[in-house]
Amino acid sequence: MSYKVMVSTSCSALNRRIHHATESAGWTAVPAVINGELSGIAAAVVESDQLYEATRYTDRGIPVIGIMYGTDDPMWHAPEIRELSGLVDRDDMDSEYTAALRSALGGRSHVSQEFAAHIISVIASRNALSTTDCTDLERLSAREREVVELAARGADNAEISATLKIEVSTVKFHISNILRKLEFRDRTELIVRLGVGLASVARPEKARA
Repeated sequence: MSYKVMVSTSCSALNRRIHHATESAGWTAVPAVINGELSGIAAAVVESDQLYEATRYTDRGIPVIGIMYGTDDPMWHAPEIRELSGLVDRDDMDSEYTAALRSALGGRSHVSQEFAAHIISVIASRNALSTTDCTDLERLSAREREVVELAARGADNAEISATLKIEVSTVKFHISNILRKLEFRDRTELIVRLGVGLASVARPEKARA
């Protein structure tokens, strides 16, 4: 059966690879539709920094395959990772991409063998997450909570600035205050400590824009 697979990556070489692998399997690869109709799309493949868009597809019953940039990808701790039907590494063989898509199209999940051990450790760290981490968010102002949710999901300063329509310098100011209030060493600790916990915190409406 021929399926239409939406492919969204920022790397032209990776985009070509996935298009080739998809079409070699007998499916049709199509570019991302920004604000258009999603009817006819059977599955989607997105890079990790686009996981924010995952619910746009999953809410419509479209399975999503996430492309991760190794085990150091900060998006491992993003709440949206729970929406995925499959996880593959950027440098996996083309056959891994088609295997992930076959599983997703068949209603099953798929994880690259490269990530098996890492996923076990991520699950362990999630189970060990203290509720204190979410309670600590009460120390933050409303604007700081908007900033911290985006930052914890892996957004950089420019992306936060564009999403919340504030200056990059203002984002930096908020991040500095957030790290101080929550007593985190750096942004990496913020992502690791809060990336999962924030899944239970209401998402700011502005962050959906």
